[in-house]
Amino acid sequence: MRIALIGFGKMGREIDAVAREQGETVAHIFDSKHPLKPEMLADVDVCIEFTKPTAVLTHIYAAIEAKQDIVVGTTGWYDHVPDLQAKARESGILYSPNFSLGMNIFQRIVTRAAELMQNASDYDPFIHEEHHRHKADSPSGTAMRLAGILLEKIDRKKAVQTQPPSGKIESNALHVRVDHGHAHGGIRFRSRQHRTSPYREESPRVRFGRTCRCPLVTRSPWRVHDGRCGFVVLEKIYD
Repeated sequence: MRIALIGFGKMGREIDAVAREQGETVAHIFDSKHPLKPEMLADVDVCIEFTKPTAVLTHIYAAIEAKQDIVVGTTGWYDHVPDLQAKARESGILYSPNFSLGMNIFQRIVTRAAELMQNASDYDPFIHEEHHRHKADSPSGTAMRLAGILLEKIDRKKAVQTQPPSGKIESNALHVRVDHGHAHGGIRFRSRQHRTSPYREESPRVRFGRTCRCPLVTRSPWRVHDGRCGFVVLEKIYD
């Protein structure tokens, strides 16, 4: 398979290395110094995009114009999904806030935990995320995806609160706490029990390894290219 790699930061380099190890051809690499134009995609089978929220829509629209399939790992553009669904008639678009197999399993664990917490009003769930100091988006797309699951499943939670004013967390808010400066990133899904002192916390936890996202990223182009998905989020096809 001939791949156009859009973005050549840490994740782009990992994908490049793994794709070549698996015998794929990285035909083109685009970055800020080598910008993408639709006509440059004529000789590839699929695009893989890991850049920044400010650039991702330009790249998706370029793939649509070139009638090429694209796997998107960049977050921060999901408000545009309805418009892109209407326009992507001849392109497959596969996207996810996180391509870690472990995190996609963890999302299902959080979904089930949230369903159980719906009727456990004594418990106050929250998300604790740890970033390395170079993380571009905060909270991450992964943390916000988990927050979305909790808001969907727990009626008493109405909105995400990332920076509580004066340290106070509203009772109907879902707190997403972010700490910076860690050597590695990680996410904990926790809950506080209201009627104990100090608070009791349960902490299922996922840590991200250096190459953990590559397997699903490098398998995903086959799914999008062979017609098994149209415009779809990753979790829907790896159930």
